[in-house]
Amino acid sequence: MYNSTPSSKPITCWSLDNIGKIQEKEEEEEEEERRRRKRQEKEEEEEERRRSKRQVKEEEEKEEERRRRKRQEKEKEEEERKLTRVVEDFAQNTTAHGIGSMWRYRQRPLGALWTVVTTIMFILLLTYIITEIQQFNEIEVFSKRSDVENLRSLPLPSLVFCNRGFFSRQKLQGMELDVELSNYVMLMVGSAYLAHNSFFKTPAKRTLLHARLEDYLTRRKLTLSQLVQAVSLSCEEMVIQCALGPRMMWGDECCRDMVQVETRSGLCFSREADEDFIQVGNGEWMGYTVVLNTSYQEPELAEDLVDPIRWLKRGVQITITNTITQPSLLVTEQGTILPTHTFTSITLTLAKINREGLTQGPAIFTTFPCVQREQEQEQEQGDEDEGEHQQGGSPEETTDDGDGDGDGGDGVGDGDDGDGGDGVGDGDDGDDGEEVVNEIWKINKTREMMKCFAEVSGECRLVCREKVFTGQPVTQPLLSQHLLQLQQRQGLDRQSYSQVVLWRKSFLDLMGEVGGVSGLLLGCSLVSILEILIFILSCFKALVEMAVIRIRRAFFVVVVVAPGGQ
Repeated sequence: MYNSTPSSKPITCWSLDNIGKIQEKEEEEEEEERRRRKRQEKEEEEEERRRSKRQVKEEEEKEEERRRRKRQEKEKEEEERKLTRVVEDFAQNTTAHGIGSMWRYRQRPLGALWTVVTTIMFILLLTYIITEIQQFNEIEVFSKRSDVENLRSLPLPSLVFCNRGFFSRQKLQGMELDVELSNYVMLMVGSAYLAHNSFFKTPAKRTLLHARLEDYLTRRKLTLSQLVQAVSLSCEEMVIQCALGPRMMWGDECCRDMVQVETRSGLCFSREADEDFIQVGNGEWMGYTVVLNTSYQEPELAEDLVDPIRWLKRGVQITITNTITQPSLLVTEQGTILPTHTFTSITLTLAKINREGLTQGPAIFTTFPCVQREQEQEQEQGDEDEGEHQQGGSPEETTDDGDGDGDGGDGVGDGDDGDGGDGVGDGDDGDDGEEVVNEIWKINKTREMMKCFAEVSGECRLVCREKVFTGQPVTQPLLSQHLLQLQQRQGLDRQSYSQVVLWRKSFLDLMGEVGGVSGLLLGCSLVSILEILIFILSCFKALVEMAVIRIRRAFFVVVVVAPGGQ
């Protein structure tokens, strides 16, 4: 029953069903709360476990880092001990004096002094070794000159006598050659340098002279070579007497030992050296003496053909050439003109060159070995070459002591009149002058011969033992009253020659010099230098290993430590 008494709030009446639902709902909420709490507790427990694991892992990483650092410190100490052991082992056992003293006194003031001194000495030694190796690789040639005396004999040189006047005026007149034609023959036979510049500017005249010469040779049935011999002085006409030491010979006998040579200075006569052409004593009359006839007249000049300014070297000329050591026409000294009524003495100094030591060191791969002579002459000949000219009525006398063998120079009778060479005309002669060169003197052919000679010479090997002379001519007037005294004088002094030995450093020479200097600077031998090199290599190896290990450590830190910092 409801109370009908009035109230401010309405009264809600709940049925039993509603109450039951409310209770069920509350129970469900309580159950849900319990499950939520359990999940929360479980999550907290899980979080706690994860936190514990992280702590364990961090502790393990810290422990690993401590072990790694200890390992690195141990490796570093081991590396330092290894480098220290290398230095200590070397310092205690090396035979180089200064290095051991540096180590023994390293903790004393004396150690600083030893360090400075040893460092300076080592730098000097290193500089010397580098310099020596550079010189060794440059294949430098060394020479040593020594005097050899008390010899029985020395060789005399080959001699060449030439008439630098080319022809005899009397013979030219006898062969009916006029001045222009004889001068044209001189230009064809001799040096092209003799020609006057105007000669190149008159092609008509050249053609006329050439035609006249061909007509003359045809009429006389002569070749140009035969014509040159016919108008030149013969050996018998030039040589009156000759003497080898005290043995005097007349011109005919002298000329039997001479060889006729056609040169660009005209017809020459060569006295070739052989084993019997020797000098047994010093002095102007102990060598080769020759009395020459100079009573001839030079050809007249056609100044529009031959330039007299370029033909300054005239008269009989003597040229010293090779010896039997090197059979070739190599000039020892420039041709000496023998004036009339003069005494000329040509003194030669002999040097014997030994090249047997040149093929050593690096040169053994780049140079050919020298050539040994099949028959080495035991008699060393001629020290001095003295020429003398004596004029009684017209003869001239020449004395010659020694031998000529040199390495260069110009050919015999080179035609070097005045101060010129062999070229035709000057640079301003124009193309016309060059055409004359190619047409008359066949310069192109000459160039081919020069090229061939250069190629052949490049393939030639040097003689191991060679005799080389240097000459010094002296000319003075000869008075007749002095002739007897000169003939009675005999130079019997001891003969001598200079021996020049050429060599290159061998490997043994290099090692010997380096060993000697290392002993002087560091008191050690080549074995000590090898020890130093091994020590330097060992230190370098240890330093490289330390650098590699540090690089690996840095790489490990970047790869491993960096993720832990995220």
